[in-house]
Amino acid sequence: MKSWLLVWAALWRKPAATVLIAAATSAAFTLFGLMIGLYETRQQMLDSARTDEIFVNRRYSDDPDITGLPLSVGSQIARLDGVASVGAYKWFGGYRTNPKDQIWIFTVGEGMEGARPDAPVTREQWRLLFSNPSGVLVTRDKAQTLNLKEGDAFAITSVPGLRADGGRTWAFQVLAVVPEIPEFPDGVVIGNMHYIENAAPPAIQALGYAFWISIKDASRAAQISKAIDNRFFNSAMATYSIPVKADALELAQSNVNKTSMVLTVAGSGLFMILFLVGNAVARSVHERLPEFAMLHALGLRESRLRRLVFMEAAAPCLLGATLGTALAAALTRLPSRDHSTNLNLMITPHLPASVLGWAIVSAILLALLSSVLPLVKLKRMSVAEILAGR
Repeated sequence: MKSWLLVWAALWRKPAATVLIAAATSAAFTLFGLMIGLYETRQQMLDSARTDEIFVNRRYSDDPDITGLPLSVGSQIARLDGVASVGAYKWFGGYRTNPKDQIWIFTVGEGMEGARPDAPVTREQWRLLFSNPSGVLVTRDKAQTLNLKEGDAFAITSVPGLRADGGRTWAFQVLAVVPEIPEFPDGVVIGNMHYIENAAPPAIQALGYAFWISIKDASRAAQISKAIDNRFFNSAMATYSIPVKADALELAQSNVNKTSMVLTVAGSGLFMILFLVGNAVARSVHERLPEFAMLHALGLRESRLRRLVFMEAAAPCLLGATLGTALAAALTRLPSRDHSTNLNLMITPHLPASVLGWAIVSAILLALLSSVLPLVKLKRMSVAEILAGR
Protein backbone atom coordinates (compact mmCIF):
# COMPACT_ATOMS: atom_id res chain seq x y z
CA MET A 1 0.00 0.00 0.00
CA LYS A 2 2.86 2.42 0.87
CA SER A 3 4.37 1.80 -2.56
CA TRP A 4 1.12 2.72 -4.28
CA LEU A 5 0.89 5.89 -2.18
CA LEU A 6 4.38 6.91 -3.32
CA VAL A 7 3.48 6.15 -6.96
CA TRP A 8 0.23 8.08 -6.64
CA ALA A 9 2.07 11.09 -5.24
CA ALA A 10 4.65 10.89 -8.04
CA LEU A 11 1.97 10.75 -10.75
CA TRP A 12 0.14 13.78 -9.38
CA ARG A 13 3.19 15.97 -8.96
CA LYS A 14 2.16 17.45 -12.32
CA PRO A 15 -1.57 16.76 -12.74
CA ALA A 16 -1.91 18.31 -16.20
CA ALA A 17 0.92 16.22 -17.61
CA THR A 18 -0.46 13.05 -16.00
CA VAL A 19 -3.95 13.63 -17.45
CA LEU A 20 -2.55 14.33 -20.92
CA ILE A 21 -0.39 11.21 -20.82
CA ALA A 22 -3.34 9.10 -19.68
CA ALA A 23 -5.52 10.52 -22.47
CA ALA A 24 -2.87 9.97 -25.14
CA THR A 25 -2.21 6.44 -23.88
CA SER A 26 -5.93 5.63 -23.95
CA ALA A 27 -6.19 6.98 -27.50
CA ALA A 28 -3.25 4.88 -28.62
CA PHE A 29 -4.71 1.73 -27.06
CA THR A 30 -8.08 2.51 -28.68
CA LEU A 31 -6.33 2.44 -32.03
CA PHE A 32 -4.49 -0.71 -30.97
CA GLY A 33 -7.75 -2.38 -29.94
CA LEU A 34 -9.51 -1.48 -33.19
CA MET A 35 -6.64 -2.78 -35.32
CA ILE A 36 -6.26 -6.03 -33.38
CA GLY A 37 -10.04 -6.41 -33.38
CA LEU A 38 -10.08 -6.03 -37.17
CA TYR A 39 -7.33 -8.62 -37.48
CA GLU A 40 -9.14 -11.04 -35.14
CA THR A 41 -12.38 -10.57 -37.09
CA ARG A 42 -10.72 -11.40 -40.38
CA GLN A 43 -8.98 -14.41 -38.87
CA GLN A 44 -12.27 -15.71 -37.45
CA MET A 45 -13.89 -15.35 -40.86
CA LEU A 46 -10.98 -17.18 -42.48
CA ASP A 47 -10.95 -19.98 -39.90
CA SER A 48 -14.70 -20.51 -40.09
CA ALA A 49 -14.87 -20.51 -43.90
CA ARG A 50 -15.86 -23.94 -45.17
CA THR A 51 -14.16 -25.71 -48.06
CA ASP A 52 -17.34 -27.45 -49.28
CA GLU A 53 -19.41 -24.33 -49.99
CA ILE A 54 -19.49 -21.94 -52.95
CA PHE A 55 -20.80 -18.41 -53.52
CA VAL A 56 -22.45 -17.63 -56.87
CA ASN A 57 -23.32 -14.10 -57.91
CA ARG A 58 -23.83 -12.16 -61.12
CA ARG A 59 -20.60 -11.30 -62.93
CA TYR A 60 -21.84 -8.23 -64.78
CA SER A 61 -24.88 -5.97 -64.37
CA ASP A 62 -26.27 -3.35 -66.74
CA ASP A 63 -29.04 -2.44 -64.31
CA PRO A 64 -27.85 -0.79 -61.06
CA ASP A 65 -31.12 -1.73 -59.35
CA ILE A 66 -30.89 -5.46 -60.19
CA THR A 67 -27.40 -6.62 -59.30
CA GLY A 68 -28.12 -10.31 -58.75
CA LEU A 69 -29.39 -13.31 -60.67
CA PRO A 70 -32.85 -14.73 -61.45
CA LEU A 71 -34.07 -17.53 -59.20
CA SER A 72 -34.17 -19.82 -62.24
CA VAL A 73 -30.35 -19.87 -62.27
CA GLY A 74 -30.40 -21.69 -58.93
CA SER A 75 -32.51 -24.57 -60.27
CA GLN A 76 -30.08 -25.01 -63.18
CA ILE A 77 -27.09 -25.02 -60.83
CA ALA A 78 -28.78 -27.68 -58.67
CA ARG A 79 -28.71 -30.08 -61.63
CA LEU A 80 -24.93 -29.83 -62.11
CA ASP A 81 -22.75 -32.77 -61.09
CA GLY A 82 -21.36 -32.53 -57.55
CA VAL A 83 -23.86 -29.96 -56.26
CA ALA A 84 -25.60 -31.06 -53.04
CA SER A 85 -27.89 -28.11 -52.30
CA VAL A 86 -28.54 -24.58 -53.54
CA GLY A 87 -29.73 -21.80 -51.24
CA ALA A 88 -30.96 -18.54 -52.75
CA TYR A 89 -30.57 -15.30 -50.79
CA LYS A 90 -31.11 -11.58 -51.21
CA TRP A 91 -30.60 -8.61 -48.89
CA PHE A 92 -33.70 -6.55 -48.13
CA GLY A 93 -33.41 -3.22 -46.34
CA GLY A 94 -35.50 -0.56 -44.69
CA TYR A 95 -35.78 1.50 -41.51
CA ARG A 96 -37.93 1.38 -38.37
CA THR A 97 -38.30 5.03 -37.34
CA ASN A 98 -35.31 6.99 -38.60
CA PRO A 99 -34.46 6.75 -42.33
CA LYS A 100 -30.78 6.72 -41.37
CA ASP A 101 -31.32 3.78 -38.98
CA GLN A 102 -31.18 1.04 -41.61
CA ILE A 103 -32.05 -2.61 -40.96
CA TRP A 104 -30.91 -5.27 -43.42
CA ILE A 105 -32.66 -8.62 -43.61
CA PHE A 106 -30.94 -11.64 -45.13
CA THR A 107 -33.91 -13.22 -46.96
CA VAL A 108 -33.44 -16.86 -47.92
CA GLY A 109 -35.23 -19.75 -49.63
CA GLU A 110 -35.80 -23.30 -48.42
CA GLY A 111 -32.59 -24.51 -50.06
CA MET A 112 -30.51 -22.54 -47.54
CA GLU A 113 -31.12 -25.21 -44.90
CA GLY A 114 -29.23 -27.75 -47.03
CA ALA A 115 -26.69 -25.24 -48.31
CA ARG A 116 -25.76 -24.23 -44.74
CA PRO A 117 -25.90 -27.46 -42.70
CA ASP A 118 -23.30 -25.94 -40.35
CA ALA A 119 -25.42 -22.90 -39.47
CA PRO A 120 -26.55 -22.81 -35.81
CA VAL A 121 -30.21 -23.01 -36.83
CA THR A 122 -32.20 -26.12 -35.96
CA ARG A 123 -34.44 -27.95 -38.41
CA GLU A 124 -37.48 -26.87 -36.41
CA GLN A 125 -36.39 -23.22 -36.64
CA TRP A 126 -35.94 -23.48 -40.42
CA ARG A 127 -39.38 -25.07 -40.72
CA LEU A 128 -40.85 -22.33 -38.54
CA LEU A 129 -39.29 -19.65 -40.74
CA PHE A 130 -40.59 -21.09 -44.00
CA SER A 131 -44.08 -21.69 -42.64
CA ASN A 132 -44.39 -18.06 -41.43
CA PRO A 133 -43.83 -15.64 -44.35
CA SER A 134 -43.35 -12.55 -42.19
CA GLY A 135 -41.28 -14.32 -39.54
CA VAL A 136 -37.56 -13.74 -38.94
CA LEU A 137 -34.74 -15.40 -37.04
CA VAL A 138 -32.37 -13.01 -35.23
CA THR A 139 -28.88 -13.78 -33.93
CA ARG A 140 -28.26 -12.94 -30.27
CA ASP A 141 -26.04 -9.88 -30.75
CA LYS A 142 -28.36 -8.45 -33.38
CA ALA A 143 -31.37 -9.02 -31.14
CA GLN A 144 -29.62 -7.11 -28.37
CA THR A 145 -28.64 -4.29 -30.74
CA LEU A 146 -32.19 -3.96 -32.10
CA ASN A 147 -33.76 -4.54 -28.66
CA LEU A 148 -35.77 -7.51 -29.93
CA LYS A 149 -36.77 -10.80 -28.34
CA GLU A 150 -38.70 -13.87 -29.39
CA GLY A 151 -42.33 -12.99 -30.13
CA ASP A 152 -41.71 -9.29 -30.77
CA ALA A 153 -43.30 -7.67 -33.81
CA PHE A 154 -41.75 -4.78 -35.71
CA ALA A 155 -42.21 -3.02 -39.02
CA ILE A 156 -39.76 -1.46 -41.45
CA THR A 157 -40.25 1.05 -44.24
CA SER A 158 -38.58 0.30 -47.57
CA VAL A 159 -37.84 2.45 -50.60
CA PRO A 160 -40.77 2.97 -52.99
CA GLY A 161 -41.47 0.41 -55.71
CA LEU A 162 -40.86 -2.83 -53.82
CA ARG A 163 -44.56 -3.56 -53.20
CA ALA A 164 -47.09 -4.14 -55.96
CA ASP A 165 -49.76 -2.40 -53.89
CA GLY A 166 -47.68 0.78 -53.69
CA GLY A 167 -47.08 0.48 -49.96
CA ARG A 168 -43.74 0.78 -48.23
CA THR A 169 -44.39 -0.85 -44.85
CA TRP A 170 -43.40 -4.45 -44.09
CA ALA A 171 -44.40 -6.18 -40.85
CA PHE A 172 -42.14 -8.81 -39.28
CA GLN A 173 -42.24 -11.02 -36.20
CA VAL A 174 -39.29 -12.55 -34.34
CA LEU A 175 -39.77 -16.33 -34.38
CA ALA A 176 -36.57 -17.23 -32.54
CA VAL A 177 -33.25 -15.87 -31.35
CA VAL A 178 -30.40 -18.07 -32.63
CA PRO A 179 -26.65 -18.29 -31.85
CA GLU A 180 -24.15 -16.15 -33.72
CA ILE A 181 -23.19 -17.09 -37.29
CA PRO A 182 -19.42 -16.71 -38.00
CA GLU A 183 -19.95 -15.08 -41.41
CA PHE A 184 -21.94 -12.29 -39.74
CA PRO A 185 -19.84 -11.07 -36.79
CA ASP A 186 -22.14 -8.05 -36.39
CA GLY A 187 -25.19 -10.28 -36.24
CA VAL A 188 -27.93 -10.84 -38.81
CA VAL A 189 -31.70 -10.96 -39.27
CA ILE A 190 -32.78 -13.93 -41.43
CA GLY A 191 -36.08 -13.61 -43.28
CA ASN A 192 -38.31 -15.59 -45.65
CA MET A 193 -37.72 -14.54 -49.27
CA HIS A 194 -41.27 -15.60 -50.26
CA TYR A 195 -42.72 -12.81 -48.13
CA ILE A 196 -40.88 -10.22 -50.24
CA GLU A 197 -41.49 -12.06 -53.53
CA ASN A 198 -45.24 -12.44 -53.06
CA ALA A 199 -45.68 -8.71 -52.48
CA ALA A 200 -43.26 -7.52 -55.20
CA PRO A 201 -44.38 -6.08 -58.57
CA PRO A 202 -44.25 -8.67 -61.40
CA ALA A 203 -41.44 -6.78 -63.13
CA ILE A 204 -38.97 -7.44 -60.32
CA GLN A 205 -40.17 -10.80 -59.01
CA ALA A 206 -37.56 -13.58 -58.79
CA LEU A 207 -34.71 -11.17 -59.60
CA GLY A 208 -31.65 -9.94 -57.71
CA TYR A 209 -30.50 -13.15 -56.01
CA ALA A 210 -27.18 -14.73 -55.16
CA PHE A 211 -26.67 -18.38 -54.24
CA TRP A 212 -24.94 -20.26 -51.44
CA ILE A 213 -24.10 -23.79 -52.58
CA SER A 214 -22.97 -26.86 -50.70
CA ILE A 215 -21.10 -29.53 -52.65
CA LYS A 216 -20.62 -33.25 -52.12
CA ASP A 217 -16.80 -33.26 -52.38
CA ALA A 218 -14.80 -30.35 -50.94
CA SER A 219 -11.78 -31.23 -53.10
CA ARG A 220 -13.83 -30.37 -56.19
CA ALA A 221 -14.77 -26.84 -55.09
CA ALA A 222 -12.65 -25.08 -57.72
CA GLN A 223 -13.75 -27.50 -60.44
CA ILE A 224 -17.46 -27.08 -59.69
CA SER A 225 -17.08 -23.28 -59.48
CA LYS A 226 -15.58 -23.30 -62.97
CA ALA A 227 -18.35 -25.61 -64.24
CA ILE A 228 -21.02 -23.20 -62.97
CA ASP A 229 -19.38 -20.22 -64.69
CA ASN A 230 -18.93 -22.19 -67.92
CA ARG A 231 -22.62 -23.14 -67.84
CA PHE A 232 -23.68 -19.47 -67.97
CA PHE A 233 -20.68 -18.05 -69.82
CA ASN A 234 -22.54 -17.12 -73.02
CA SER A 235 -25.79 -16.09 -71.34
CA ALA A 236 -27.02 -12.65 -70.33
CA MET A 237 -26.65 -13.83 -66.72
CA ALA A 238 -22.96 -14.70 -66.59
CA THR A 239 -22.00 -15.86 -63.11
CA TYR A 240 -19.05 -15.36 -60.83
CA SER A 241 -18.53 -18.43 -58.63
CA ILE A 242 -15.95 -18.73 -55.88
CA PRO A 243 -15.45 -21.26 -53.06
CA VAL A 244 -16.25 -19.78 -49.63
CA LYS A 245 -12.71 -20.52 -48.40
CA ALA A 246 -11.15 -18.84 -51.43
CA ASP A 247 -13.47 -15.86 -50.98
CA ALA A 248 -12.33 -15.48 -47.37
CA LEU A 249 -8.69 -15.68 -48.47
CA GLU A 250 -9.31 -13.11 -51.18
CA LEU A 251 -10.94 -10.78 -48.68
CA ALA A 252 -8.04 -11.19 -46.24
CA GLN A 253 -5.42 -10.53 -48.92
CA SER A 254 -7.19 -8.04 -51.20
CA ASN A 255 -5.60 -4.76 -52.25
CA VAL A 256 -2.98 -4.61 -49.50
CA ASN A 257 -1.44 -6.96 -47.02
CA LYS A 258 -4.02 -6.52 -44.26
CA THR A 259 -1.87 -8.21 -41.62
CA SER A 260 1.06 -5.92 -42.38
CA MET A 261 -1.20 -2.86 -42.33
CA VAL A 262 -2.80 -3.82 -39.03
CA LEU A 263 0.52 -4.57 -37.33
CA THR A 264 2.05 -1.34 -38.66
CA VAL A 265 -0.78 0.87 -37.42
CA ALA A 266 -1.04 -0.93 -34.06
CA GLY A 267 2.75 -0.85 -33.67
CA SER A 268 2.83 2.89 -34.39
CA GLY A 269 0.38 3.48 -31.56
CA LEU A 270 2.45 1.41 -29.15
CA PHE A 271 5.65 3.20 -30.18
CA MET A 272 3.96 6.50 -29.39
CA ILE A 273 3.11 5.18 -25.92
CA LEU A 274 6.68 3.94 -25.41
CA PHE A 275 8.15 7.32 -26.33
CA LEU A 276 5.61 9.29 -24.32
CA VAL A 277 5.69 7.26 -21.11
CA GLY A 278 9.43 6.60 -21.29
CA ASN A 279 10.15 10.32 -21.60
CA ALA A 280 7.73 11.20 -18.78
CA VAL A 281 9.16 8.62 -16.37
CA ALA A 282 12.77 9.52 -17.23
CA ARG A 283 12.07 13.20 -16.53
CA SER A 284 10.25 12.35 -13.31
CA VAL A 285 13.10 10.16 -12.05
CA HIS A 286 15.67 12.83 -12.92
CA GLU A 287 13.74 15.50 -11.04
CA ARG A 288 13.23 13.22 -8.03
CA LEU A 289 16.74 11.83 -7.65
CA PRO A 290 17.12 13.54 -4.24
CA GLU A 291 13.89 11.87 -3.14
CA PHE A 292 15.11 8.44 -4.28
CA ALA A 293 18.45 9.05 -2.60
CA MET A 294 16.71 9.94 0.65
CA LEU A 295 14.49 6.83 0.47
CA HIS A 296 17.55 4.69 -0.15
CA ALA A 297 19.38 6.31 2.75
CA LEU A 298 16.37 5.60 5.01
CA GLY A 299 16.61 1.89 4.25
CA LEU A 300 14.59 1.26 1.09
CA ARG A 301 16.34 -1.39 -0.92
CA GLU A 302 17.38 -0.76 -4.50
CA SER A 303 14.92 -3.43 -5.68
CA ARG A 304 12.08 -1.51 -4.00
CA LEU A 305 13.12 1.69 -5.74
CA ARG A 306 13.19 -0.11 -9.09
CA ARG A 307 9.71 -1.43 -8.42
CA LEU A 308 8.48 2.12 -7.72
CA VAL A 309 9.83 3.30 -11.09
CA PHE A 310 8.22 0.36 -12.90
CA MET A 311 4.90 0.97 -11.17
CA GLU A 312 5.01 4.62 -12.17
CA ALA A 313 5.47 3.57 -15.80
CA ALA A 314 2.92 0.77 -15.59
CA ALA A 315 0.10 2.89 -14.14
CA PRO A 316 -0.63 5.00 -17.26
CA CYS A 317 0.02 2.03 -19.56
CA LEU A 318 -2.43 -0.28 -17.77
CA LEU A 319 -5.01 2.49 -17.37
CA GLY A 320 -4.69 3.33 -21.05
CA ALA A 321 -4.95 -0.34 -22.04
CA THR A 322 -8.17 -0.78 -20.06
CA LEU A 323 -9.86 2.47 -21.04
CA GLY A 324 -8.65 2.31 -24.65
CA THR A 325 -9.87 -1.26 -25.17
CA ALA A 326 -13.22 -0.38 -23.59
CA LEU A 327 -13.54 2.61 -25.91
CA ALA A 328 -12.60 0.47 -28.92
CA ALA A 329 -15.28 -2.04 -27.94
CA ALA A 330 -17.82 0.76 -27.61
CA LEU A 331 -16.89 2.21 -31.01
CA THR A 332 -17.48 -1.14 -32.72
CA ARG A 333 -21.00 -1.23 -31.28
CA LEU A 334 -22.03 2.26 -32.30
CA PRO A 335 -25.31 2.29 -34.27
CA SER A 336 -24.69 2.23 -38.01
CA ARG A 337 -27.45 4.71 -38.85
CA ASP A 338 -24.86 7.26 -40.00
CA HIS A 339 -23.23 4.81 -42.39
CA SER A 340 -23.98 4.52 -46.08
CA THR A 341 -26.05 1.61 -47.38
CA ASN A 342 -23.00 -0.22 -48.70
CA LEU A 343 -21.02 0.35 -45.53
CA ASN A 344 -23.77 -1.29 -43.50
CA LEU A 345 -23.02 -4.58 -45.26
CA MET A 346 -19.27 -4.44 -44.62
CA ILE A 347 -17.48 -6.20 -41.80
CA THR A 348 -16.60 -4.09 -38.78
CA PRO A 349 -14.11 -5.03 -36.06
CA HIS A 350 -15.41 -7.42 -33.44
CA LEU A 351 -13.47 -7.35 -30.15
CA PRO A 352 -13.22 -10.71 -28.41
CA ALA A 353 -11.98 -10.90 -24.83
CA SER A 354 -8.51 -11.84 -26.11
CA VAL A 355 -7.99 -8.26 -27.34
CA LEU A 356 -8.01 -7.00 -23.74
CA GLY A 357 -5.49 -9.71 -22.87
CA TRP A 358 -3.21 -8.57 -25.70
CA ALA A 359 -3.58 -4.97 -24.53
CA ILE A 360 -2.64 -5.82 -20.92
CA VAL A 361 0.39 -7.85 -22.02
CA SER A 362 1.46 -5.02 -24.35
CA ALA A 363 0.99 -2.47 -21.56
CA ILE A 364 3.23 -4.45 -19.18
CA LEU A 365 5.88 -4.88 -21.88
CA LEU A 366 5.76 -1.16 -22.67
CA ALA A 367 6.10 -0.32 -18.98
CA LEU A 368 9.20 -2.52 -18.78
CA LEU A 369 10.76 -0.90 -21.85
CA SER A 370 9.83 2.60 -20.66
CA SER A 371 11.57 1.91 -17.35
CA VAL A 372 14.92 0.83 -18.79
CA LEU A 373 16.62 4.26 -19.09
CA PRO A 374 15.21 5.63 -15.80
CA LEU A 375 16.36 2.47 -14.01
CA VAL A 376 19.84 2.77 -15.48
CA LYS A 377 20.00 6.37 -14.24
CA LEU A 378 18.73 5.29 -10.84
CA LYS A 379 21.31 2.54 -10.59
CA ARG A 380 24.15 4.96 -11.35
CA MET A 381 23.10 7.57 -8.78
CA SER A 382 25.45 8.27 -5.92
CA VAL A 383 23.42 8.71 -2.74
CA ALA A 384 26.17 10.60 -0.98
CA GLU A 385 26.77 13.08 -3.83
CA ILE A 386 23.07 13.73 -4.38
CA LEU A 387 22.37 14.32 -0.68
CA ALA A 388 25.42 16.59 -0.50
CA GLY A 389 23.91 18.66 -3.33
CA ARG A 390 26.56 17.80 -5.88
